[in-house]
Amino acid sequence: MKKVIKILILIILPVLAGFGIGLYGYARYQNYFFPYYMEKASQDNTEDRLVSYLKFSEANVESEKKEGKYNFYYSKDFSNENGKLFKLSIIRSYKITTNKAKKTYNVSYHFAIYDINYENVAKTLDSSNEHPLLYTELPTFAIKLVDANDSEKTKTLDTTTIAVVSSNDAELGNVFVYDYGYAPEKDSKGNDMNAGNPTSMRYYRLEDTDLETFSTNINVEVVLTSHWTDADSVNESVKITDVPTLFNNKYNNKTAQKDELDTIPAAYNRDIEEAGYFKYVLGHYIWWEVLIAVALVGALCAAFVIVWSADESEKKK
Repeated sequence: MKKVIKILILIILPVLAGFGIGLYGYARYQNYFFPYYMEKASQDNTEDRLVSYLKFSEANVESEKKEGKYNFYYSKDFSNENGKLFKLSIIRSYKITTNKAKKTYNVSYHFAIYDINYENVAKTLDSSNEHPLLYTELPTFAIKLVDANDSEKTKTLDTTTIAVVSSNDAELGNVFVYDYGYAPEKDSKGNDMNAGNPTSMRYYRLEDTDLETFSTNINVEVVLTSHWTDADSVNESVKITDVPTLFNNKYNNKTAQKDELDTIPAAYNRDIEEAGYFKYVLGHYIWWEVLIAVALVGALCAAFVIVWSADESEKKK
């Protein structure tokens, strides 16, 4: 009986210790996963990085990629007499709910402005070049929606960088979708343009419920603005006339979209398990922490069993 107890001590206690450390590590490193996920997604491609973010944060995402190019809902480069200005892409995501064999869904539109040439945008806002491109006074971007049937009905969306949150909504910080295609590298004074992350992609997420007051035809404009020292702000709109109709809950063309929705793959919806957290935490932390725990507890148990056995031998003598 004592031999069985000794064997159980040598096996069960180290295993329990390893299992406990494994559970602790699994819970502890969850907030470490999202930055790793984004870094693995892409280091040098804005669109790959954006799609990876949307696949993590949304329920269903239209993001088919063929021959190295994404088939977004809308995507186009914009230029004028000064040269290339920026690229605008619009990506749709869906939250689909099935209740009693009835399928309903909500749509979100993701507006992304990237590959920005800040110098050409600045020239567009000031053709005289009286106010050159300065790091402290970078042009800003907004999305303006205009009802095609009532031009007085508008909605302006101020773009920003993507706010990165983990699965439990804790701020992680320093995880961005960068604008890898921005230009130029230096401002008019020779300062680096990427100081302080001004080269993050400009972004806005629009819910379809925000479109309920609009008709079915909505025009999109990108509003460029500069705020120069000792000067009035200057605005310039780049009108976009070929954007497919944005739709919403009020004006329902969802019947036509139903078959299309069935082909849209499910995204992770902030589910770190689906995104590969177990493989990440096992490979980066758990295996060696469990190994150390098993080795230490195993050594202690072995020492205890050796002392116990020696004491028993001494008593027999």
